[in-house]
Amino acid sequence: ERFNRRFSFHAFSPSYFSLFQIACGAFAGKHSLFSVSLPTSVCRIENAAFVCCENLGFINIPSTVSYIGKFAFGKTILKDQIKLEIIKRFGKEVFE
Repeated sequence: ERFNRRFSFHAFSPSYFSLFQIACGAFAGKHSLFSVSLPTSVCRIENAAFVCCENLGFINIPSTVSYIGKFAFGKTILKDQIKLEIIKRFGKEVFE
């Protein structure tokens, strides 16, 4: 049988570790990434952080995120409702 590689990324922040930002290009081109849930400790998503994640259809962006860089979600398949919410908060540049 063929092994199905479908992954979801769930960042977590135990009390001894905090994730403050997703670095530039951190997950770029990860075609096996389908879903992302970020902890409330995240404040920034840098440029092209998830660019070309062509199967990324869902991301949970907490209200603590105050900055999303250019093309952070370019070439993803995020659902329209999620895209509209992101554009409303951060502008269309995050997809261009």
